[in-house]
Amino acid sequence: MPIKTKDAIGFGALNVDLLYEIEDFPLIQQARANTLRGGEYLVTEAEMRALRRLLDSRGRLVAQSGGGQAANVVAALARMGFSTGMVGAVGTDDLGTFLLEGLQGVDTSRVRRLGKSGMCLIAVDETKERTNFVLPNANDALGAEHLDLDYLNSARFVHLSSFAGEAPFRAQQAIVPSLSGPRISFDPGELYCRRGMGALAGLLRRSSVAFMTERELEYLTGLQAREGAAKLLECGVEMVVCKRGRRGAWLFTGEGRYEAAAPEVEVVDPTGAGDVFAAAFLAGLLLGQPAVECARFAVEAASHSVTAFGRERYPDAQALRRGLGLQRGGDA
Repeated sequence: MPIKTKDAIGFGALNVDLLYEIEDFPLIQQARANTLRGGEYLVTEAEMRALRRLLDSRGRLVAQSGGGQAANVVAALARMGFSTGMVGAVGTDDLGTFLLEGLQGVDTSRVRRLGKSGMCLIAVDETKERTNFVLPNANDALGAEHLDLDYLNSARFVHLSSFAGEAPFRAQQAIVPSLSGPRISFDPGELYCRRGMGALAGLLRRSSVAFMTERELEYLTGLQAREGAAKLLECGVEMVVCKRGRRGAWLFTGEGRYEAAAPEVEVVDPTGAGDVFAAAFLAGLLLGQPAVECARFAVEAASHSVTAFGRERYPDAQALRRGLGLQRGGDA
């Protein structure tokens, strides 16, 4: 039976997010030395247990939700009315079922169930900055043998995000050059950007859009954000989008730089805002909108998403039409 075309397929780690609020960031540094506010860190099971004990006693658990950058992106696109799928791995445990059930409207038929589910502990401090601690578990077991090339080729976009382990990273490196149909969007995150340009060169060359923060651009290229974006364009990336949180975003193309300002909002939960941004930007591209308009809508959608916990205020089809000034939702 032919595979039905998808607007977007996500390919990245799937984790259960545990969101804690803390009043004093140095608490984290006492438990784990050399931790920087706003960073992303790979931890062992023992480190995760120690961090949870600390945060259960000195912080406040405010939410448990499905997470993972690519998963958040396709979940947001599905809510806006697009046809989406997900490639990745969850555990055979109850948390794996929780993750799959959270991807409402997303085709999860290519998500493998392997071992224990991945977890991400998120500490949100008094500045509303979030620091992530990742325990990959099932994500690290995903290899090239688990992937369906025809399924990935059925998408208009394949959205890549990071894995912590080598096997799934090598799988991405191996399969992306073989994709002939979809455009590639890539949000490498801090874990991949620390690998450097050489490690990511093959993925970047195939990327129509690369989403990064200023810090990630600097980790990846060794340059300040603007110079780093220029380097990525020289390497073959068509568009570089720099996510700047409360300060909005920069869009870099061969035609120059565009700045999109963010509205003032009351931040409740910043987790996943960058993924809502990427989803909204891709939604605009899927509907044939200019990149500048996509960036403006992406900032608006991400800003609205942080006013509630988890995926509660991800944009829907009505928000999509309103945000892009469309009478109809196009082909979404």
